[in-house]
Amino acid sequence: MRSIAFITGNALKFYEGSRVMPELVQVDSDLPELQEVDSMKILKHKLEQGKLLKLAPLVVDDTGLYFEAMNGLPGPFVKWFLKCIGSNGLHELASRLSSTRAVARTYLGLLLEDSSEVFAEGEVSGKIVAPRGKERGWNSIFQPDGSEKTYGEMSDDERFQVSMRRRAFENLRAKIDPS
Repeated sequence: MRSIAFITGNALKFYEGSRVMPELVQVDSDLPELQEVDSMKILKHKLEQGKLLKLAPLVVDDTGLYFEAMNGLPGPFVKWFLKCIGSNGLHELASRLSSTRAVARTYLGLLLEDSSEVFAEGEVSGKIVAPRGKERGWNSIFQPDGSEKTYGEMSDDERFQVSMRRRAFENLRAKIDPS
């Protein structure tokens, strides 16, 4: 397959995606993002916006942090929660709830040259802890199950091994190249 544009300004997202799909080419562009609880609606909107760039095939993503005790919030709104209350605030919020369990989830949408769309997701379960490690979004407060480290304490290679984005790209790869 020829190159696939991955529309993201986030170097870590591109690093993880390109390790699974080396044909990805980073396109640093901020697409207008629909504010919606349903990540599939967000992805479809991003794909519509991506069509305007005339870059098919292209990939867009939506990644969120879903608190069990809040019925999935902040989910796709996590960036706004971080902007308003920060990672310390998210940890404080989670510690006051009935559970600190959370799921980190990435949804991917692929627009092919024939305008067909393919969707995939990947998730990692874990818990919200006091901030530790690098402050990259919510990485410092999410500790995946089976790990003593938060994403923020992990090297990029360690994080890749337990990454929801890696899982999403592996699922996408399986859908477009089932061999």
